[in-house]
Amino acid sequence: MKAFAPRLITYFIFVILFNFSALAEIQESPPLEWPRTYEKGGHELIVYHPQVDAWENHKVLKFRAAISLTPKNEKAPMFGAIYFQTRTLTHKTKRLILLKDLQILETHFPQVDEKLAPKLTALIDAILPKGKKMIMSLDRVNAMVNDDQKIDRELKVNLDPPPIFYSNGDASLVIFLGEEKFEAIKGTDLLFAVNTNWDLFLDKTSSEYFLLHGDSWLKTKDLKKGPWTVATQIPSDLNKLPDDANWSEVKKRLKPKPLNKVPEIFVSNKPSELLVTKGEASFTPIAGTRLLFVNNSDADLFLYSPENLYYYLVAGRWFKAQSLKGPWKSAAGNLPADFAKIPEDHEKSFVLASVPGTEDAKAAVLLASVPQKATVNKNDVSFEVTYDGEPIFEEIKGTDSSLYYAVNTDKAVLKVEDTYYACDKAIWFVSPSPKGAWAVATQIPEVISSIPYEHPLYYVTFVEIYEDNSDTVVVGYTSGYYGNYVYDDVVVFGVGYWYGRCHHHHHCHCYHHVHHYSYGCGARYDYYRGVYYRGAKYYGPYGGAGRLATYNPSTGTYTRSAYKYGPYGSAYAMTAYNPYNDRYVARAGGNTPYGSWGKGVAVDGNDWVKGGYKSNYQKSTVGLKNSEGAGIIAGKNKITGNKGFIAKDKHGDIYVGKDGNIYKREGDTWKKRENGSWKTFNRPTTRPTSPTKRPVTRPTTPTQRPTTPTTRPSTRPASTPEAQIRQSKLRQYQSSQRSKVYNSLQNSSRSRSMGNSRARSYQRSARSRSVGRRR
Repeated sequence: MKAFAPRLITYFIFVILFNFSALAEIQESPPLEWPRTYEKGGHELIVYHPQVDAWENHKVLKFRAAISLTPKNEKAPMFGAIYFQTRTLTHKTKRLILLKDLQILETHFPQVDEKLAPKLTALIDAILPKGKKMIMSLDRVNAMVNDDQKIDRELKVNLDPPPIFYSNGDASLVIFLGEEKFEAIKGTDLLFAVNTNWDLFLDKTSSEYFLLHGDSWLKTKDLKKGPWTVATQIPSDLNKLPDDANWSEVKKRLKPKPLNKVPEIFVSNKPSELLVTKGEASFTPIAGTRLLFVNNSDADLFLYSPENLYYYLVAGRWFKAQSLKGPWKSAAGNLPADFAKIPEDHEKSFVLASVPGTEDAKAAVLLASVPQKATVNKNDVSFEVTYDGEPIFEEIKGTDSSLYYAVNTDKAVLKVEDTYYACDKAIWFVSPSPKGAWAVATQIPEVISSIPYEHPLYYVTFVEIYEDNSDTVVVGYTSGYYGNYVYDDVVVFGVGYWYGRCHHHHHCHCYHHVHHYSYGCGARYDYYRGVYYRGAKYYGPYGGAGRLATYNPSTGTYTRSAYKYGPYGSAYAMTAYNPYNDRYVARAGGNTPYGSWGKGVAVDGNDWVKGGYKSNYQKSTVGLKNSEGAGIIAGKNKITGNKGFIAKDKHGDIYVGKDGNIYKREGDTWKKRENGSWKTFNRPTTRPTSPTKRPVTRPTTPTQRPTTPTTRPSTRPASTPEAQIRQSKLRQYQSSQRSKVYNSLQNSSRSRSMGNSRARSYQRSARSRSVGRRR
């Protein structure tokens, strides 16, 4: 294939620029796959999979992409590179990045006269849609960014194990946050437990405790020691419970159903964990390792045969013991290397995200660093706060300057000098008074970011204000807002400390701010949800530790609190009674907190529409194949109505090398674009040997002058030692540069493959969750 002559290229550019207004509407590809084809006026531009150079503070993305440009009526494409810079907006729950204000920094065509570069740039800029946004997969981008993009916060995490109970039969764990606390139910002889997530009542007339367990009732005289028995009759005063959402699920179950076997009930006064196996533990070997996993438990339990030790993963932390009954101790820093060898297609491969050094762990850390942003219309959102009496503020110790927070409300209200700030559902508000009126904040004092990690309001330090416009602000949060913290190169849930305290005031009501306790829910990380969620069903019908009842001073009653296990899902389960099945797990993935604000807060705003994204976009494409399959993905853009296509393998798996040249990967072989064709780019050979050393001693002077040759020598005289050294250094330099290019291409190829795999896995995961919800 011949390269284009400069005159011919100039002619095409002249024609295109002169008659550009007459060109047809652009035809473009669906927004999530690569390469992407843009057609205009018969000219075709193909943009191949980008290679990310930097994502600065998750705000500005710099990337390069190989391109091929085929002018109208020409069959031979020109290959080159585009270097872009763009602002980004992340839709974390959909795993997408919106590229805004896309700028072409540079174009480079290695086989074309450099003088034509400005005209080629203008041509490409003309073919790309004017003002059009571009959408990229978050998983693909994260696979290419450097580790320096991860969150770097000083954080102390407790790695000591919580109380861990074990049963080889039916069991449940009742967790009180602190000593048991009961409140009277007006008009009855009943008290109900307010600092647990279970429906637990104390009948004052009989001094018996009654526990709603699924559709059955259990009773005991002693909470801690038991024994628990089936309650065939329950207190008649349960029929007098108020008709409100707090008691609706209880009132549905006032006719106890029989229970064949009484489950073992464990009671704890601090966040704890419960391991349950169906009978004695049973094991399945994991191929390629010396690990076995316990196959009859919901917990992530493994047996490492060389040590004959159990390993348990919960909340991102590893613990080990000789027996399932304990005692357990931390395995941090001493995790057997075999865990990193768990195959990626294994049913337990999700634990790789919690194994330091694995690619899955690195991806989880990078994902935790990505903010979820939203645009807030200042006039369309409002905030109100109710205190139990007059506002009471206490100083937060350990901050950079004086900072106070309200202790007699469950809202996050802070005082800085004479100004008040509140963070509600990941939006900041400001007011001159603790009671309002509140307005959307456009900036917050730096002292708020110094709230120490052990404080219950630490989570608000992960909410930021990114932009202030005339009518809107752009806000966002990273994973710490929901208790997902980066520590020791993995993502853990909560700091692992239990301080055993809450705030009591003149009514003796307990105010628990949103606090992530790490334990008490079997917290399991799911990379494709990007969150921790409840991993087992033994912790209570409303979730787990922390889903207690909270006094509402505006109504004078207790309501279920807004405690969250991880991003998104807990909001779905605030009033959901879920006795002992796994429906809660399915609900763990859901909308962001911005979704509850209504039209005043946009995550899927107009910019996303302009970028070609719709939440049901996948339904509009047909013929989808994975990245290994050649063919065409055809579809119709719902926004523009234009048909587009993705020409899979039209020219191959194309890359821009560090040297600016264009390369293609075919299997295990690399090829370089040279003189209009692809030529094999071999892996650099080993370092060249050192040149012949200069003689140590000067050769002896000849005794006789050599005779003049009668004819000129047929070959050049041998190089001098200095020339050999220069040539050797040149070869070493060329080999070194070639090695850098080759190694960079290999790394880019691995990152691309990994990103594609994660993006496809996420799409499969999303589809399976969608099917599960429809069921």
